[in-house]
Amino acid sequence: MSKKRIIILAVALFALATGLFGYTGLWREIIRPTDRDLRVECYQIINEAQLYYMRPRHYGGSGGTFAYLDGYLLGYSEIPGVSEWNGKHGTFRIENTTLTSFDLIATGKRGKRIEFRGVEFDTRVE
Repeated sequence: MSKKRIIILAVALFALATGLFGYTGLWREIIRPTDRDLRVECYQIINEAQLYYMRPRHYGGSGGTFAYLDGYLLGYSEIPGVSEWNGKHGTFRIENTTLTSFDLIATGKRGKRIEFRGVEFDTRVE
């Protein structure tokens, strides 16, 4: 076999493998973190808590405190005072609520645990 044929064969195999990885979505599954969905849901909960913090009391917010934050106030639970609830991708719990911060602990369905400690109000856009 000549060198040209070997190079053409190698390029063709590379193109075929690239096409298969892209078409089947296998490449996306390989590079995607396993806890991505759980983290996205945590970020959504933190965003809702930030909105609750900013909203005035007469509109259903806290008026600048995280002290009474729970799953009911964020819209994730139907029972007032519940600080632990099941979400789409795991179980979420709010702990240590103070005037200026709170802790969010998430446990995924496969046992992966993510903790956000000392979450405070932040006006930065990310």
